[in-house]
Amino acid sequence: MSTLKVDTIKSDTTSTVTVSDGLSVTGSSSLTGDVTTAGINLTGELNFTGNGHKYIDVATLNGGHSLSIRHQDGGSYETGLTLDANGASKLFHNGVQTFATLSDGIHIQGPEGGAGLIKLSADEGDDNADNWLFQANTDGTLDIKNLTDGSWDVNIKCTGDGAVDLYHNDSTKLSTTSTGANVAGVAQITKGTSGGATANSDAALILDNSSHTYIQFRTPSDKEQGILFGDVQDNNVGSIAYSHSTNALTFGTNAGERLRLLSGGGITFNGDTAAANALNDYEEGTWTPVLKNGTNTITHTTGNASTRFKYTKIGRLVHLMFCLNNETTGGTTGGNSNFQVTGTPFVPANERIISSQVLWYNTGLRINQTPVFMHLHTSGTLDSYRMVSATGGYTSTNCEVEQVGGSSYMFFQLTYETDS
Repeated sequence: MSTLKVDTIKSDTTSTVTVSDGLSVTGSSSLTGDVTTAGINLTGELNFTGNGHKYIDVATLNGGHSLSIRHQDGGSYETGLTLDANGASKLFHNGVQTFATLSDGIHIQGPEGGAGLIKLSADEGDDNADNWLFQANTDGTLDIKNLTDGSWDVNIKCTGDGAVDLYHNDSTKLSTTSTGANVAGVAQITKGTSGGATANSDAALILDNSSHTYIQFRTPSDKEQGILFGDVQDNNVGSIAYSHSTNALTFGTNAGERLRLLSGGGITFNGDTAAANALNDYEEGTWTPVLKNGTNTITHTTGNASTRFKYTKIGRLVHLMFCLNNETTGGTTGGNSNFQVTGTPFVPANERIISSQVLWYNTGLRINQTPVFMHLHTSGTLDSYRMVSATGGYTSTNCEVEQVGGSSYMFFQLTYETDS
């Protein structure tokens, strides 16, 4: 090997200096032009001067050979960079390869028994929130972490052939499973700002929207949709279900059907599906009775709050209440006419329905017979009937209004059937 102790090696006639048996350079030296040597040993600095591209060419680097840059660590050399012929470029840290190029990318790896890390920093990394970490763990998981609070908190954890977990402030909030996903805590879906009050503290699912909000279920037309309520003993002890086959909506408690809304209207109970047994109507209201003495109208005031003419309809059954309380009546009395009440709110399905006994008292409205009952006709007219005897039945003969005036009181009730 040749040993030169000079400041500059150059060729005056060519751009190449050739040293056939190697070159040892001590001190700080400058090489200009092309220098070819079988080996070079530097104990100082190697500087390339001048403009233009600079190269270190290694000839015949093939057959699995490589070029490495090493530094001496005690009595041995430690590799920092290795360039494989027709292959990877590799970086080492403390003698351990941590980075390598691939034909289609790069490979980052950790030391034996340690994690593989990629650290990304914004803005020179001088604030905790600037720093992020991709970390491949030895347990087969991959973490994406942040340093915002001064310690590395997980944001996302991926498990090979398994779950993906999303975190908030280092606490798991959503995890994928083999059948779907699990949410830890409260799930909130916001389509628009609701402007509503604070959510109930026990709510597990909150839906917000600035307009109408729905939960929609979609299935084929022969399937059922519903909501099931469960506990540790029974996973569907309560239910709300809609059948597309029957277009009926059912409600269940204690693991049994209790109420059914039929497709054509009406309600059945305790598993009954027959439309003939359905309760198809319920309403409450008032009716306007018209009092007659024969063809003459008996007028009445309605100024007293206790005067009320109400009905309750449950299915086909109608219950009437007639309460004339301390009002003033007027009109033609006598004339051997029959007392009638018209204006029933629903047409009767049949007649011969008898009311409770008609009660009147005081100095106002009075009928000339007692006891008197109201007889309902299919026309909806109520005729007054008097009892002839305990065995002789009833008759409408001579049941006429004999008196009208102030302090009129009259009361009766009647229940009948209608066709609708």
